[in-house]
Amino acid sequence: MKHRLHRHVVLVALLLVATGAVSAQDGEEPPARGVDRANEVITTNMQRQIERLTALLDRVPEQAHPGIEQAIESLQQGMTNALVALGEPEPPEDDDAPEGEAALEGEATPEAEPTGRERARQAIASGTGHAEAALNQAMAEVPENAQAGLEKALSRIAAARERALAALDRVDVGTPEQPAAATSRPAEAGRPERAERPDQPTRPVRPERAETPTRPERPTRRDG
Repeated sequence: MKHRLHRHVVLVALLLVATGAVSAQDGEEPPARGVDRANEVITTNMQRQIERLTALLDRVPEQAHPGIEQAIESLQQGMTNALVALGEPEPPEDDDAPEGEAALEGEATPEAEPTGRERARQAIASGTGHAEAALNQAMAEVPENAQAGLEKALSRIAAARERALAALDRVDVGTPEQPAAATSRPAEAGRPERAERPDQPTRPVRPERAETPTRPERPTRRDG
């Protein structure tokens, strides 16, 4: 069993290198993002459950061992299939799909192939689901006082599945995400030229003041 577990660990490590999940540059590992982050979350959570189940083998009756070993195999298979799905390219679009009038007339439209993310989700759900079924079967084989460890393992597997699926929900592509290219700063828009100040209207010429008319002479008064 331990030899088989070691073989799966080596396989997972090779898959991580192939998909770009483990990378280093200038001696420092850049923060994982996108598909790389999903690979990391899946591997960490699934491998942790496998290690816990392996340790549980020494603490439960032997009649529970077949169920636990089957759960370990299911988790390993689900993890491996999910990592492979994330590393595969997306299926090409079908150019022969009926459109327009042909689609309205009821011509069958071929179903689109699942994306890498969808296949990875199916692998995680299937692997953890089969592991839970195996552990439930193991619980039926042991006395009640030996079921606590199996119950805790079931709850941990469910939590690990939720974390893995949540990481996949943030992935939109089926291939390892490439680092985002540095966007150049847009050139600053030129400052608009100030509009010319309109010429100040000329001040109208003040008309000359009219001359005061001369007052007529007062007639002289004659004595009567």
